[in-house]
Amino acid sequence: MPRAVHAAKQRTIGVVFSRDRAMQLDAVLRSLLRHCADPTLPELHVLYATSSPQFRQQYADLERYWQDRLPVTFHVERQFRRDLLGILGLPLLPDRVPVSPFARVVHWLSGLRGLVPFVPKPWEFVLFLVDDSLFVRRFSLRQATQALSSRPRAIGFSLRLGRNTTSSYALDSPQTLPNFARMEDAILAFDWTAAQCDFGYPLELSSSIYAARTVAGFLSAQEYSNPNTLESRMWAAAANFKMEERQPELLCYADSVAFSNAVNRVQTTFENRSGETPGMSATALADRFDAGLRIDIDAFSGWVPAACHGETPFTFVRGSYSEADGQSQVLE
Repeated sequence: MPRAVHAAKQRTIGVVFSRDRAMQLDAVLRSLLRHCADPTLPELHVLYATSSPQFRQQYADLERYWQDRLPVTFHVERQFRRDLLGILGLPLLPDRVPVSPFARVVHWLSGLRGLVPFVPKPWEFVLFLVDDSLFVRRFSLRQATQALSSRPRAIGFSLRLGRNTTSSYALDSPQTLPNFARMEDAILAFDWTAAQCDFGYPLELSSSIYAARTVAGFLSAQEYSNPNTLESRMWAAAANFKMEERQPELLCYADSVAFSNAVNRVQTTFENRSGETPGMSATALADRFDAGLRIDIDAFSGWVPAACHGETPFTFVRGSYSEADGQSQVLE
């Protein structure tokens, strides 16, 4: 088991959003443990929602399994926005402002502009992940946050973008690579305000790191009820950053270290593109989970995705195999 970093030394908090995907959440955590050079650097939190007793039990099983493997805390979603702000240590600001419509509009705009002066403490950086993300190659969170600290004009560090992401899965189209400026240790910087498609989408939840001061304002001031409506608010915030020419850079590794495997869809807020492969639905994966199967994360080690989202059917290993168990039988 990796040795946990003392809480006083931790400056990064991570939040993984999950719904009805215990099997996929387990793969996120396993792939983080496998590929991240410093997986105990962030204090991790899982904020999850379920729609059936089967799913609830599976998250309880995961909580027990992971409690001694990573510094991760599981939270049952009750009211999404309130839960998220509580995890991050941010106040529910709209409850603290006058109720007049004019005052609320002013407060909303101040959050959109990043002017709300509340920053989660002691957190300096916030890592967002979702449960269909997978890490595919070696990387360091400390290296990424240090790079972010050294570039005050950078809005964030994307773990899902790189020179390899030449297609946009969401738009089902090719995308032109931006003009990259090489930093050090295979880290790139580019102008997201002039970029296409996924490269022009700097604020997102699937696998990105942000300075807490960058996101605290709009997280506190905006109204949202789930990860999808939160991302829509983040898109509006990004448009404001662009209009005001604030933090026009986005950082990434030369080759992306994560991607989202969109083999199924569990939300109904937006009709996002996703796969419909037989046997890959959330329910089918839950049944496999109960049968003692887990996603084979080694099948994705070294993966070079052409887009930051994709559809690749999983293969499975039998049982709750450990990181030291290299002999688990792979099942199709």
